[in-house]
Amino acid sequence: MSALAHGLNTALLHRDMQTPSLRGKRPPGLTNWERAEIPRRAPRGEGALIFQIAEARALYERSRDRIRHDIEELKEFYVFADDAVDQFLIDHPALPGVLREAIQALKSSFGSDRVFRLEVSIDEDDSKMLYGVALWGDAVRAAAQALDNFAESWWLNHMTPNTTDLAFIYKISR
Repeated sequence: MSALAHGLNTALLHRDMQTPSLRGKRPPGLTNWERAEIPRRAPRGEGALIFQIAEARALYERSRDRIRHDIEELKEFYVFADDAVDQFLIDHPALPGVLREAIQALKSSFGSDRVFRLEVSIDEDDSKMLYGVALWGDAVRAAAQALDNFAESWWLNHMTPNTTDLAFIYKISR
């Protein structure tokens, strides 16, 4: 209820009562009763919201640019199967950093001459998974040992809730 409406209600309810004097001073405004009007809150500046939107947009653009830069950097170490990998990494911004860190451990486990490929797999229920694939041309047993070594030495220590859509595997290519 506004101060003016409150004052009118009070005046109507107590019209038979006399209002006490204010020692010769009249309060500012149209009222002549003792209770001062409740100050109104200043309206919120609309320009502040526009500034916040512009700031959020700039932050979003910087973030997208950084992710795109990270993706281009990953292309130096991994072969991307198709454009779905780029989109998957954009949708999962924590993964480029993990993949960048993983390359040393992958090379250490599988060998520095191996080719590492990123592939996106889409299941029947439209869930997506990113696979870091080590292409292997030697014996299957050696590939399995290399993958176990990678998992034990690095991957198990770096798995987080952000990496649940990432898995490392090997493929035999002869």
